Amino acid sequence: MSVSETVISREQCLLGVLLMKDMPEAAECLKANWFSSAEHQQIFEGVLALKRNGGDHTLFAVQDWLDTEYPLDPDRAGLRSAYLIELVQNSVSMGLASVIKAIADQGQRKEFRAALLAAAGEMDGHESYADAMSMALSRLDSMVMEGAQRGLISAREIAEIGVKWLDERMSNPDSLPGIPSGFDDLDEVIYGLKAGELITIAGATAMGKTTIASNIAEHVAKDRRVLVVTREMGESQIAIRHFASVGKVPMPSMQTGRMTDSEYDSLKYAVGVVAQSHLVYDLDSGTVNQIALRARQLQRKHGDLGLIVVDHIGLLESDRKRDARHLEVSDITRGLKQLSRELKLPVIQLVQVSRGVTDRANKRPTLSDLSESSSIEKDSDVVIAMYRDDYYHPDSPMKGMGEAIVLKNRMGPCKTVPLVFRGEINRFDQADKGEYARAKSIAEESKQPRKGASNAL
Repeated sequence: MSVSETVISREQCLLGVLLMKDMPEAAECLKANWFSSAEHQQIFEGVLALKRNGGDHTLFAVQDWLDTEYPLDPDRAGLRSAYLIELVQNSVSMGLASVIKAIADQGQRKEFRAALLAAAGEMDGHESYADAMSMALSRLDSMVMEGAQRGLISAREIAEIGVKWLDERMSNPDSLPGIPSGFDDLDEVIYGLKAGELITIAGATAMGKTTIASNIAEHVAKDRRVLVVTREMGESQIAIRHFASVGKVPMPSMQTGRMTDSEYDSLKYAVGVVAQSHLVYDLDSGTVNQIALRARQLQRKHGDLGLIVVDHIGLLESDRKRDARHLEVSDITRGLKQLSRELKLPVIQLVQVSRGVTDRANKRPTLSDLSESSSIEKDSDVVIAMYRDDYYHPDSPMKGMGEAIVLKNRMGPCKTVPLVFRGEINRFDQADKGEYARAKSIAEESKQPRKGASNAL
């Protein structure tokens, strides 16, 4: 493909200025391979290398760098030296911003064409059409998002960002840094669902992981779009759970179809609320790349994506072929963490704890109970373990109560948040702290062996 004279003269203009003056900040985002010829690529590479090493990138400094990094025979070296002088003599500083923008546009088009060809070539390497299409689209989508990636950030910039954040907090001390979860006591501990954070909700079977995640999603979806990724339930099951939670209609009543007039009125209300909410379900995605693709599409289309919920990571696979499950889980959690930072929103992932938790006396999960991979704890900013004492002890004084145990909180304390579990309507609600403390104290006393019991026989 021939290169137009306009492109060449544009590059010559910029390179000539860079050989005389300090590099404009906008030019630092350019890449050497965006230039049209090897000669121009090498000159810009030299300017960039000298700039990053803290040295001058004057004509003679760049010439010395080129002679070291790209040596030529004497005749060709002389021609290159003459060309550098010509660039300086013919340089024009006016309109430099538009020149830089045009070079960047040309370079990004070039990269995008290469990505299209690479994506097409990769499609033959996948067994199914769905996998091939997902990988190809993910590659292209990542390419689109690349411009938002951050480079090196100085301590000064970090400090300025921190001061700006603190100013906002001090101006609004009663507001949360993150999105309210709908559970005030939980928000007091984790300060809401914060952008860029990976939040893990862990627990054994039937502890209420999906229930609390669903309750949080419903609350956030009043104002923001929420993407819920699940492969465990079908459409009707999802609908029934939301109707129960929002309308407080018992699920058994809906399952049998035998509802009182009051329940039916509540159901009609719930249907309207759910239909108007900003919940979006993805029932197909099985890898992080596929989730990322759907999330980016939603964000570009609507611009108000506020939360992603993944229920649960045990049903996901790595986008790469792995020989061991713990390596797959590492890929998944790292990918979800990167997605949360890229899209600047919180991501909630649901995780099953190891079966060993049921074999001990105190069945409350700990961080060491996170099954499959240590990367779950490492990549998570917040880890919340769900626990219900009456599931294991039906006569427990804590019947109907639940706990959200904050095991890890990168930016705050770790505490247990008491909740009320209302399984029939798929809800957790705030608990009375005094009631909870008394019930827990009685429950713990009842589990202690009585004095002298071991000598009674």
